Amino acid sequence: MQEVDVRVRRDFYIRMRDGVHLATDVYHPPGPGPFPTLVSRSPYGKDAPASADRARRWVGLGYALVLQDCRGSGHSEGEYRYYLDDAEDGHDTVAWAARQQWSTGRVGVIGTSYGANAGYLLAPTQPEGLTAMVCGLGTSNNYLDGRWRGGVWHVAHAAHWAQIVEANTGPKPFLDGGGDARTMARRRRVSLTRARKTVERMRAGQGNPLSTDFLLESYHHDTLDDYWRRQSIDDKYDRAVVPTIHIGGWYDQFERGNLECYKGMKGNPEAGPQMLVMGAWFHAAIDSPVVLRLEEAWFAHWLMGEDAGVLSEAPVRIFVVGADPNAEGPQDGRWRLEQEWPLARTQYTHYYLHGSRSGSAASPNDGTLTTEPCAADEPPDALSYDPDARNLSGSIGLRSLAIGANNPGSDQREDEAGGQVLTYTTPVLDEDVEVTGEITVELHASGTAVDQVWIAHLTDVFPDGTSWLRTDGLLKASHRTSHASPEPLTPGEAYRLEIEVWPTSQVFRRGHRIRLDLMNANFPKTEPCPYPSENRVYHDRERPSCLILPVIPTGSGGSWGAE
Repeated sequence: MQEVDVRVRRDFYIRMRDGVHLATDVYHPPGPGPFPTLVSRSPYGKDAPASADRARRWVGLGYALVLQDCRGSGHSEGEYRYYLDDAEDGHDTVAWAARQQWSTGRVGVIGTSYGANAGYLLAPTQPEGLTAMVCGLGTSNNYLDGRWRGGVWHVAHAAHWAQIVEANTGPKPFLDGGGDARTMARRRRVSLTRARKTVERMRAGQGNPLSTDFLLESYHHDTLDDYWRRQSIDDKYDRAVVPTIHIGGWYDQFERGNLECYKGMKGNPEAGPQMLVMGAWFHAAIDSPVVLRLEEAWFAHWLMGEDAGVLSEAPVRIFVVGADPNAEGPQDGRWRLEQEWPLARTQYTHYYLHGSRSGSAASPNDGTLTTEPCAADEPPDALSYDPDARNLSGSIGLRSLAIGANNPGSDQREDEAGGQVLTYTTPVLDEDVEVTGEITVELHASGTAVDQVWIAHLTDVFPDGTSWLRTDGLLKASHRTSHASPEPLTPGEAYRLEIEVWPTSQVFRRGHRIRLDLMNANFPKTEPCPYPSENRVYHDRERPSCLILPVIPTGSGGSWGAE
């Protein structure tokens, strides 16, 4: 990276509406300005080494960059309470930046992961100066997209993420970071306050003495209540009126969030232009040339008034995995430009579950999957579930922030052969099948317990038998009609369950097969249901369980891009 003259003022303590002060760094080019301004907020520490690289990039392009420690994190005052304060604090911070003499008054928000969520949450508050946003790998509903997907607690993600945040919300050593006497006094007071809290918790025997209250609180809010509504934007799209680029990854733990935010904000004519970029990414910093170019063109247009041509480009970019005939890995494929999401030319195709054996899987049933409905009353498939079993199906891979699990899927054959998974597989494909869009499993099932978890995996079966996980879905059966007001099951009664399988864009190649895996546990990724149960999956005339795939006809539209 070329040398850039960056000026920085560290630890502005900005006063929020309730009197709490948040530590904020401002990077800017030489001179008094004014400069178009970008704001980014997170609890991971504004002093992280990567901050300098971000500053050089944006300052080199003529922007001021505002980095802030969220409430109760880093050097900021207050208590960290998950996302509960980010709408108001984000509003106050953007409005503050817009009023500064060194700012043009045009403010953009940029963030990935937590930073994206913080941006989405502040958007409906419509702060003074908010002009454009770029949000990557974020959520629309922090219950459904994050902690309680399908009503099931995401163990691996929540626990590992809490450790990351804990490092920056717990006691923080006081270091002389410079600044005037008032700044140094505030920084010292933050350090001493957190240290005192730790001592008090230890004396009171409150378990982990560090700052993980937010993790326990989010676990005990196990339904979609007001606690989660305060952390969500999906009921506030009518007020989120800001041009935004939404960036997501097909393998990301928050994949659904950016897609939903794009749809929701695109559906509001007052929101201004929206753009969607979906790549074959998992949860990590995205430094793709596609993203870097669009970010810079977007802010140049909205904050600098430059005609960067970005609004004349296709509003939707999707990476179609497997679209390259030479593609081998789960992140190989081609970019395609589209005009909408979901794609208007989608042909939703029902693939029905059958009891006849496919001869392709070592699972207990080795069922088949075809577009023909059941012509006979087939017997159900049985699956025994014991929450204390040592061989519970599952792993921590795909859509998980846990160490070693942040990956683009894995081979599922070991699970499929473990006796805890039902499989349904198509015949060998005689032509390529592109699946791009939203996927649903309509499952007719019963059990002997008052609740049960159902997990669906969509896999790509290679000619050598490899069963590669492409996307997944899950549902706690008691949440079948409402995540706000769950209803227990009547043991022995069959229910129709709709499992939301998260979207993908995948070409299943000629010579491959498409497979649906069904199971009752995905541990240690998600919390096991506590009730043992003898479960049944039905696929007969009256209860036709099926997988509904968004099939895109070959050559039917879109424009293949070079990026």
